[in-house]
Amino acid sequence: MRSKEYDYLTDVLDTFCHARLPTISTDFNLDFVAPPAWLGFSTSATLPFEQNVELRRYLARHWLGMTLEERRAAVKFYIVDWGGVRGNHPETLQSYADRSEVEIVTHSALTGVASWSKALSFRMRNNYAILDARVGAALNAIQILYGSGLAYRFPDLPSQSGHVVPFNKALRSAFPSAPEITGNDLYARYCQLTKASFATFGTKHSSGMHWHAVETALFFHAPALMAAAQSHALWGQQFLPTP
Repeated sequence: MRSKEYDYLTDVLDTFCHARLPTISTDFNLDFVAPPAWLGFSTSATLPFEQNVELRRYLARHWLGMTLEERRAAVKFYIVDWGGVRGNHPETLQSYADRSEVEIVTHSALTGVASWSKALSFRMRNNYAILDARVGAALNAIQILYGSGLAYRFPDLPSQSGHVVPFNKALRSAFPSAPEITGNDLYARYCQLTKASFATFGTKHSSGMHWHAVETALFFHAPALMAAAQSHALWGQQFLPTP
């Protein structure tokens, strides 16, 4: 049976997707981080959004044919260089290449999700998306901007962002009673939510995009979403969904 949490968050995410996905390919203007030459990747795309889409698709297509050392190098590139996460021990990075996807999801700490979800997002591209501190903060902000107020707070994830850390602190202060989304299945629920909302978006728009576009839009727009949420009329007003 669907929960109040799922219904509310999918409604909010549906509205966000309708507003932001149609233009995400041109809105997204972060510099593309090209992989090392040994991967053999090339693209004719000129937009950073499309370049990133093609890179993740390329890595997914070639993953099974890579040697163990190539897999480890690909994971390290995608987490450290492409993703900018530099705090992992070498053994931890190797484990995100060596272990099965199920083992990673089941046994990895949520505090490291910004790293291991990056590896999963291309290892099994159709099943997993990236969840990090910016995406989590955006999922809180859109409840205020596209919903009826904060109802369920996504937990703070480790971040050095000058936007995310103060926003999370302000959010906890403004919504002290909002229940935090917890549980070992939080990441699976996040993937389910983003997939479902993209499917709803696809019934109204013929975009040709992959469902990872939702993750990308949340990440890219996060700073603006956080700023707008804090100046919104619903800031500080917790929403309590009816039974």
